Amino acid sequence: MEFPKFKFEPSTSELTHKPSVVAQGVALRYRQQQATSQWQVLSAERVSKEARARVVGRGEEPKAQAVLAEHHLQFGQYRGHTFRWQLENDVGYACCIIASHEKERASGDTSQTPLMSNKDALASYAISFYKLLTIPGRNFVIPA
Repeated sequence: MEFPKFKFEPSTSELTHKPSVVAQGVALRYRQQQATSQWQVLSAERVSKEARARVVGRGEEPKAQAVLAEHHLQFGQYRGHTFRWQLENDVGYACCIIASHEKERASGDTSQTPLMSNKDALASYAISFYKLLTIPGRNFVIPA
C-alpha cells in the first residue's frame, strides 16, 4: 500500500499541516534523546534495497511508488520512519523539508550524498500526490 492516508482539517477540505499525536510523541522522544543517540546514515542504494524487500515481503509487486513509500527517512526528528508514515503523520514537516531541499537544488547543489539522495526520494514520492501540489504558497519541483 503506497498511498498515505492524508488527514484534513475538520469541516474543510484543507490538508492538515499539524503533526498527529503520534508524530508529536516521536518528535518529543527525538528531542529528549538527541544528545545521546547515534544514527548511521544509510546509502541511497541500501535504503532502496531494504524498502523493496519490505514490499516484496508483503507479497506486493515492487512498483516504484510502493518502494518509495517504504523508504526510511535518514534525517531529522522522524528518521527511521517511512515516507508514507511521514505524510500521514506530519505533512507540514515534509513540506518544509521539501521546500528547503528545493532551494538547495535550485542554488546549484547537485551533490548526491546519502542525505541529499534521501531528500530527493522524499520529494519524488510526495510530489506524486495531488493534495501536496495544491498547498498554497508551495512551489514544488521534481528533482532531476
